Amino acid sequence: MSIVETVSFKITGNSISKLLNKFLDLRIKCRNLIVSGNAVFGQTSIIDWKSVENICRELDMEIEIVEKKGLSLNLRWLWHRKGIILGFTVGLIMITLLSNIMLQVRFKGGNDETKQLLLNYMKDKNISYGCFMPSIDTFNLELEMLQEFDEISWIGIYKTGGTLNIDLIESYAKTENSQRRLPSDLIASHDGKIVKVEVFGGALLTTVGSGVHKGQVLVSGKVQLSDTETKMYRSEGNIYAEYVETVSFNCNYEDERMVMLPDVEKRYFLKFYEIDLPLTFSKKIKGQYKTKDKINKLSFLGIDLPINVKSVEYTPYNFDVVNYSKEEAEKEAYRLSKNYEDNLLKNCEILDKKESISHSENGIKLDVTYTVIKNIAVEKEILIK
Repeated sequence: MSIVETVSFKITGNSISKLLNKFLDLRIKCRNLIVSGNAVFGQTSIIDWKSVENICRELDMEIEIVEKKGLSLNLRWLWHRKGIILGFTVGLIMITLLSNIMLQVRFKGGNDETKQLLLNYMKDKNISYGCFMPSIDTFNLELEMLQEFDEISWIGIYKTGGTLNIDLIESYAKTENSQRRLPSDLIASHDGKIVKVEVFGGALLTTVGSGVHKGQVLVSGKVQLSDTETKMYRSEGNIYAEYVETVSFNCNYEDERMVMLPDVEKRYFLKFYEIDLPLTFSKKIKGQYKTKDKINKLSFLGIDLPINVKSVEYTPYNFDVVNYSKEEAEKEAYRLSKNYEDNLLKNCEILDKKESISHSENGIKLDVTYTVIKNIAVEKEILIK
């Protein structure tokens, strides 16, 4: 593409020879001149174009622009479309910034607990989402993490664009069994009567049908192999016992309760990796509120994009004094007992349930006596001197 703008023209008239002589006399530079009948075709620079137009007016000839070319023409076209230039410039700046800002941390290896430890450690070092990537010294960060965490035997950290990649190998697998390998006993969490035993390790010290008290050793990790030899084990097993417990549920006639307000607000964000960019600029939501997030994933031709739309629903609330009638207070107490059964007794077999309600000036009290069968075995480590 020529830097200087060129104009392709067509000139028609009866003074073609005079026209060509004028071009020679005035040293007008023309290229690709073609004479066809009473028409002349050619190209000239934008610098000589005014002179060509003046000659055509002097000789009473018609001139027509066929095409314009050149970099300057394109620049003028862009100048009149400043939005394109602005958008391109902003896009270039955004690409440059985002390629130098930490947008996400990608782990390879390690469990969730170790990953969170490393994220917290980096946060204390001011290495978090949005920080300047070139400022991160990955070599020294690797050394510091190896010295700080015994859980890690090897770690490699490298950067790709806005992603900080962390490859790690843990010193040991953190399973439940490997975390607790010390010798241990199984002790009773409640007083009760043993109804079923399942022992996988250790020595059983009780029998089915026997009564036990809270804290009593049910399975011992100290096993006497002979008169002179004792071996320590980790006790494992399930000891099911039948026991009775009484739980009280209270409800006052006047109580404070959380009340959700109807003025729900929604805000939308453009989620780019771990960064939320607001799509609307509104006043800051004040007061107490609960939030509910929803991520709408965007895709192109079936490929998930790193950009998603996140909507956040803000539901305000406050605390109001609620007055219960006698019947409503009883209903609330029974609701609390049902929640207790569904959550804390969900792994128990409820054999019997006796309920007793008492009233006072301030409210009611529901006493429930449960007869249940539950695994009462709790592991307790043996301290070795």
